[in-house]
Amino acid sequence: MKRSRLLSLLLAAALLLGCTAHPNVDGAVCIAAPNATAVRGMKKDGGPIGEREKLAESYRDALRTFCVRAAREGLDAESTENAIISPVSLYFAMAALAGAAKGETREELLRALGMEQAMIETETPKLLHNMNIDDAMGRLKVAGSFWLADAFADALDEKAAQTLADRCGFELWRTDFSEDDAAERLAAWVREYTNGALGDAATLAPDPLTALMLLTTIYYKDEWANRFDAGKTEAAAFHNADGSETECDFLNATYSIHAFSRYENGSVGATISSLSLKHGTMVFILPDAGCTPYDLLADEAALDAIASGNCEGGVGEVVWQIPKFDYASDTDLASALRAMGVTAAFDREQADFSALLNAECEMPLWVSGVRQQAHISVNEDGIEAAGYTRIDYVGAPMPTGRADMILNRPFLYYISAEGGMLFAGIVNRM
Repeated sequence: MKRSRLLSLLLAAALLLGCTAHPNVDGAVCIAAPNATAVRGMKKDGGPIGEREKLAESYRDALRTFCVRAAREGLDAESTENAIISPVSLYFAMAALAGAAKGETREELLRALGMEQAMIETETPKLLHNMNIDDAMGRLKVAGSFWLADAFADALDEKAAQTLADRCGFELWRTDFSEDDAAERLAAWVREYTNGALGDAATLAPDPLTALMLLTTIYYKDEWANRFDAGKTEAAAFHNADGSETECDFLNATYSIHAFSRYENGSVGATISSLSLKHGTMVFILPDAGCTPYDLLADEAALDAIASGNCEGGVGEVVWQIPKFDYASDTDLASALRAMGVTAAFDREQADFSALLNAECEMPLWVSGVRQQAHISVNEDGIEAAGYTRIDYVGAPMPTGRADMILNRPFLYYISAEGGMLFAGIVNRM
């Protein structure tokens, strides 16, 4: 009799401190771990530590397109609450999933990624290398792991799983998902790579029928290139999405020469400006009065035009007023992936992940869920955030204008570094 098996994906995105060695997880066995990669960064004098791998321009374009679409679909569930996801964490998980798939399942995943398998295999290790930064100013770390269920050892091809893990630069673990402390084992791994910001065992409890789980984490902590003066932080009202108001602390700064841009498409409009971090950039998107973040997301061209820099630009005085915020969110990304054309992977009858099974095994193996948890904190010094994804199975021209980035009403933002959109979110309330 064929027994049903579930493939679970959990994606974690983190802007926090992490480590390079695999953690000790009581009750689980680490079968394989990637070789330590060279750490990159900057010296205090501005000189480089390590070398950045050059990514193919076509890959960077495809990665941007994927991240933009993932942000649009993942943040599109209209709400009055705050939201945050990590498009690049989802990318790493999806790339790994494509490597385990065959037939139409694989083709759907590759179409959603917008890449051929050869490009993924050539360029993704370079991206993984570039996203390994650790210096006095900040840290960026991506990690991933496959978890095999003891109960299905007879069905899963451990050698094939190890080959896939090695190719992805991920760890490979084996554990018993039916035991009471199984969730704590997964949580310990997530906590290790997110500096404890994420990893609540209650949110990581596996279905006993899970045959394999894929976890990806991304950690990022960085400083503003120009820190905000704490003495200028003042309380003011934030106009929440539900019509209420909340008094909160706002960071304040005025730059006499700073870049900004405008996006306009009929009734949809926004002012965009960015602030440099030591290792990345945070872009703030302030919808016009009467326009919401969800109006921008519903406009298929808006986020892509903003992320690719194809908006009408200007340089002049920019007045900043940014609320200090700290929040977390838990997002089901299965519907977002289905909207991106990934359907076979979720279908028990159509999914083909037989590359992970022993030759004589005919049991169905399909994706039962894709969840992502993330956390972010913004203050005078910089940003700190964390997240994970789970799949079951930065010259001065003359001023030409002015922009007021008074972020006292709902707004969008994204954080990018090393060619990837690390985080994208909506602040709806304080």
